[in-house]
Amino acid sequence: MAEGEIPNRIGHAIRVTVFWISLPFIGLLLAGDRYFADHGSALQVAGCLAVGLLSILVAVYWERLLPRRWRPKAQPALSYLSNEDSELGGAIRDMAWRSAWGKWFTSQSLANNPLNPPNESLTMNAATHIVLDALTDGSLEVRGRKPGQIGL
Repeated sequence: MAEGEIPNRIGHAIRVTVFWISLPFIGLLLAGDRYFADHGSALQVAGCLAVGLLSILVAVYWERLLPRRWRPKAQPALSYLSNEDSELGGAIRDMAWRSAWGKWFTSQSLANNPLNPPNESLTMNAATHIVLDALTDGSLEVRGRKPGQIGL
């Protein structure tokens, strides 16, 4: 589980419970009670309705109302790499299986030859060649380890 994931979920649950369910229900219930029981003024009815509607507005614009320091910080994702020191083989596999390119390549292979469906090795070989070409052209930066540095 990612760090900071539980407080975000708890905050969302509290926001939904309080601002989407409880306060609108209470505001509308009190407004109806004040209106139909004839013991409340029009100002009280309007105030109860305003509480219900304002709580919905707070829930909708929650992210904009929070100060910047309280907002969750989005970290840029390393698309196919879990961190900077990830292995290249796993990144190529993820590229072939999860990316839009991998899905496109597999669907094009299937469309071009419906009698012989594409297998995994065809997609992996194509992904490997694309990465190898990018490495050769210098458009992809890779660093390696010295032979003695590999540790299990």
